[in-house]
Amino acid sequence: MKQRIILSFLSVFLIALLGATFAYVNVGRTNRMLSELINLHQIENLRQKLIRSIQTVQSDLYTVNTELGTQLDSGQGAGRWEKWRPTVSLAQHEDTVVHRLELIYTPRHEALAQGVKRDIATVSPETDVRLVPMDISDPWDFGEMYGALYDWVRSYSFKPDTEQYWAHITTGTHVAQICMFLLVESRFIPGVLL
Repeated sequence: MKQRIILSFLSVFLIALLGATFAYVNVGRTNRMLSELINLHQIENLRQKLIRSIQTVQSDLYTVNTELGTQLDSGQGAGRWEKWRPTVSLAQHEDTVVHRLELIYTPRHEALAQGVKRDIATVSPETDVRLVPMDISDPWDFGEMYGALYDWVRSYSFKPDTEQYWAHITTGTHVAQICMFLLVESRFIPGVLL
């Protein structure tokens, strides 16, 4: 009987030890995941701070590879001027002249791209808006998006000695923003992020 009681207590102790070990491992894994999320949040805060700093630079601005924001840039009627539209707002700074803007869009959003081009002409007649159709079936597919942007960038005639280039990453899918970031960081686009 004593042996049964001892074995029962030993079994309970081993089960409790196994449960505690399992809990310890899971708490450690959860802490690591939480630390990664905190780091990602800090990186996002730094990215936003960098974007605000870049927007305050007072110099001539050449914008390349601006993705059309199908949500943020949309709007019709007089009310469209009441909301912030990132691509249009690029040309609304009195102290910064955008000489040329390459506006990338998918063919199904051509009407929106034309509207944004007209609105930019209204606020900044000196800005040459060039519409760049890019046939992408899935803007969330990294391979397709990067391939299309890479092909366009490789065929673009950059003149870094005489022009400044800024890549606008406020609009577009997160995948498109990541691809633009990679193209700028790898110097395929010889410019800075906006």
